[in-house]
Amino acid sequence: GKEELKLDELEVEKEQERLWAAFKDEKGRTFFEKRGVLFVPDTFADVSDVIRKVGKRRPTVVHFACHGGEQGLHFSRSFLGSSEFAEFLRHHNDELPGSERVRLVIVNACKSGAFAAALTQWVDFAIGHGEEDAVDDEAIVFTEILYQNLGEGKSLRASFTAARTASGTRS
Repeated sequence: GKEELKLDELEVEKEQERLWAAFKDEKGRTFFEKRGVLFVPDTFADVSDVIRKVGKRRPTVVHFACHGGEQGLHFSRSFLGSSEFAEFLRHHNDELPGSERVRLVIVNACKSGAFAAALTQWVDFAIGHGEEDAVDDEAIVFTEILYQNLGEGKSLRASFTAARTASGTRS
């Protein structure tokens, strides 16, 4: 059957602001700039936006904050299935040098564990919210703490653990 989509408003702008603040933090800015990491907040209305912008910008990190379900991610005008995005990443990453490949995908969406797991064959790391619904405030805190810790030079594992602990999520 078709997944039911809750139409409540997500606080995407709030998440972008807090993420941007974590990047602008003095330690974070220095850490990320030295490594050539550029934070470009964007909003994707549909799947073609995602594919076009990932293909053009060649990010090493893709961060989704949207509605999700067991089969994939819901955008305002379309749906992105995990197998389709995994196939895109396979071809995208196969054609690029290591420094230009997508290496980390973070999915702040309900029931996004299967989506993230489907990507791990083609990216180094993928983080989702398991089989649980993502609480917006918890997801925002998770994002903020994850990027703050990465900006301080901590490992992804340590940053993930800090973010999960601070937010109360079981991602």
